[in-house]
Amino acid sequence: FNLSPMLPKKQRIPKALARDIFMRGSTTPSPHFILRTAKSPGDTRFAVSISKKVAPTAVARNRSRRRIYSALRVFVPLAQKGFLAAITVKKGGEDLPYVDISKEIEALLKRARVI
Repeated sequence: FNLSPMLPKKQRIPKALARDIFMRGSTTPSPHFILRTAKSPGDTRFAVSISKKVAPTAVARNRSRRRIYSALRVFVPLAQKGFLAAITVKKGGEDLPYVDISKEIEALLKRARVI
């Protein structure tokens, strides 16, 4: 059992693939996040993107990214195979409590039919 808040590297999307998802992926919005998904062979992988406009300091961006990856860890075993999923944080999403992050991400993943 891994206590790290991040997802294992094999379940994260490299930057080169993330750019591809942002270009051709389908979009599912929520009040604080945007989920972009694309079909891909193999296991489902995830990425989190947060801009400097949303969280101006690296500390705030990294904290938010870790909290979202931590919430995603619960849903990785439930995810269907064959997806690349990228979550973009909107303004206001960086300060949400963990419980709200988890609920909103679960709703997004269900709407996009990833879980």
